[in-house]
Amino acid sequence: MRLACEGAGINRTTAYRERWRDPEFAEAWDTAIEEGCDRLEEALFKRAVDGVERTIFYRDTPIGEETSYSDTAAIFLLKGHRPQKYADRTDNRHMGPGGGPIQHEHAGQVDLKLLTDDELRTLDQTYDAALARAGQNGAGEKAPA
Repeated sequence: MRLACEGAGINRTTAYRERWRDPEFAEAWDTAIEEGCDRLEEALFKRAVDGVERTIFYRDTPIGEETSYSDTAAIFLLKGHRPQKYADRTDNRHMGPGGGPIQHEHAGQVDLKLLTDDELRTLDQTYDAALARAGQNGAGEKAPA
């Protein structure tokens, strides 16, 4: 972005303001970004598949050439084009002691999906009344005196 603005002889703030103001300019901006990404992807593909020629030196003297391939480029391309197979994955399951289920003191007592609206209201009122008797305000703190 900096180089493009310098080449056009404008301030970066001006460019961003114009992008916000002019939908056609914003579309041209987005197209330029996409074209740049396409060029980068092509270069990455070339490094991964065709390799890059490098000069081999011995004591500052060139002694030959070799083709160097980029495993990192190949990994990025596979992750991008086949994420179902190559994307990084995490397992965010929550487990209790020993890998078992998390125990909760009220687990299994009431299936709220099976209650009618009237039953839910009654349950709420019962809970609120129990909290009031315990002198709590619902957040586990004592109610103000």
